[in-house]
Amino acid sequence: YVFNDKYETAQIRVEGKILSGNITSKGDSVIEYEASGNKKILGVYDKHGKARYNVKLSNNTIGQYILSEDSKKLVYVDVNINGISVASSIKLVELKDSAKVVELALKENSLIYEMDLVGTKLTYRTDKDIVQLDINTKREKRSSVEQSGVVSLDLDENKYSYVEFNNGKDLLGGRIIINNNTK
Repeated sequence: YVFNDKYETAQIRVEGKILSGNITSKGDSVIEYEASGNKKILGVYDKHGKARYNVKLSNNTIGQYILSEDSKKLVYVDVNINGISVASSIKLVELKDSAKVVELALKENSLIYEMDLVGTKLTYRTDKDIVQLDINTKREKRSSVEQSGVVSLDLDENKYSYVEFNNGKDLLGGRIIINNNTK
């Protein structure tokens, strides 16, 4: 169901099992679902519930996904598990007439946990570092958090903050670090 203020404006129906959903501040939404005979699909809808794009995923395991505020870009984490090895990659879909999928980052033997997209700046966290990537120029800036014992991370435009364990062991006596060196 799509609401504007307190009034229902539309209903979105998908054939299959809905797994999760996300909505932008402008009312556009992304719905992750499984359809029979397909792997997972990320369906993009406008604020009136009209289907704009269906991105059929090549893998059944995805992490986070983000629709840009202008609803022109969809970014998602694709997780590939093969036996005991894992790889995760960030995929970008430019939502135009033909939705082409481009790989922005690939992490072998690592997971991508969190990400945030502001304008053309994509910030994401792996188990070893925090990376800010300009999706137009492909320039990236890294900050290592490998030795920090990160408990919780908050990404926000040009800075990030995290809580770390005290001496890598317990939360009591831990500290909050705010870093704005990603500018």
